[in-house]
Amino acid sequence: MGTKTGRGQRAVHAAAKKGTRSTTGIRLAPAEQELLDKLAKPGETKSDVIRRALHELDRREWVLAAQQDAERIDASGEDLNREPDAW
Repeated sequence: MGTKTGRGQRAVHAAAKKGTRSTTGIRLAPAEQELLDKLAKPGETKSDVIRRALHELDRREWVLAAQQDAERIDASGEDLNREPDAW
């Protein structure tokens, strides 16, 4: 069964293509609303908190991928210290 693309989804996609901002609505459980309120800095909007959280999540994913790469390289036995300098 295929997925339907609603008018809102097309608008978000079109906005993303143009580099303009889009609006996304979410429903928060009471615990999530409490977190949003708790994490907000003075003068920060809910949107600001969510943007900050998204950037932090992206950073954490990048760090996790870097750690996994380092572990893979370590497990392979590769040691760049034993390699001659390329310059």
